[in-house]
Amino acid sequence: MRHNFRTWQSRVLCYAICGTLLGGLAYSATPKPPQVASDQKSKIKGTIVSRAGDVVSVKDTKSGTLVAVLLTDDTKIVRNHGKMAFFRHTDMDVTAMVPGLTIEAEGVGNSKNQLAASKVTFTPDEFAIEVAQEQQIMANRGAASQAQSTANQGVADANAAQSSANQVLGSGSGAGT
Repeated sequence: MRHNFRTWQSRVLCYAICGTLLGGLAYSATPKPPQVASDQKSKIKGTIVSRAGDVVSVKDTKSGTLVAVLLTDDTKIVRNHGKMAFFRHTDMDVTAMVPGLTIEAEGVGNSKNQLAASKVTFTPDEFAIEVAQEQQIMANRGAASQAQSTANQGVADANAAQSSANQVLGSGSGAGT
């Protein structure tokens, strides 16, 4: 059996490319290092993306990664005063942790690579501004939709008027001949 040198070279090149691609896939599939090291104090600031029970997913403002923050019965949730004066107590319930709220959490990492928060602080002014902006966007969309609907109705009425005018002109010229 005779081997062709070109066939052998192309096979080796194909195997090398496949090996490189498989190695790259294996490297990308390796688990990432823990975001919060176990038994190490940490502090993060970011926006709540989602919440599932006592675990809040926070997008860290510095790194842009998601960090799991565990809220326990011992977690102290404190509202900063901000620019608006609140005359109520500053301690808040865990139900105040809603998506869109920017928080600062400090605590110790646990075995699940979560930040077991001892203290969470937030400023309601920031959330109120975000809510107001979202409401303004929704109102603008509603107004634009209403304006488009009115414009469409105006075009339909103009087409109907043009059609009527064409019929009148068509019947008037036909009667005179």
